[in-house]
Amino acid sequence: MDIENVRERFLSLAGLSSETSVVWDELIQDAFENIHRRVREDLDTQENCRCLEAAAAALAFYNYKSVVAARGNLSSFKAGEVSIQTDTGVKEAYAFFLCALEPCSKLFSDDDFLFGRMETVCTET
Repeated sequence: MDIENVRERFLSLAGLSSETSVVWDELIQDAFENIHRRVREDLDTQENCRCLEAAAAALAFYNYKSVVAARGNLSSFKAGEVSIQTDTGVKEAYAFFLCALEPCSKLFSDDDFLFGRMETVCTET
């Protein structure tokens, strides 16, 4: 895995320029380490780097969207008949992160990591 590839993917997802990446470097680094820490020790990360980098970038993007939403940035405001909208995209970013994790699920050593629908898992016999 390469942190620069994760950074480039994140910037692309977030629609940010490379000049603004410094602001988000810690967030990108945290996501990179989070994904890297989950990888099984017996796994060749170079062979699976694209999948892992995509998951790390998606996690960074989800965290970024969460921070932006927490800051309360408005995407719309209407004074007549008061209307305020926030289009944070946090739920969509989380769904994107889960989609990015799916192809990586067999690469992780986490015993508590599970990819799938809970009702399916809970009803298996």
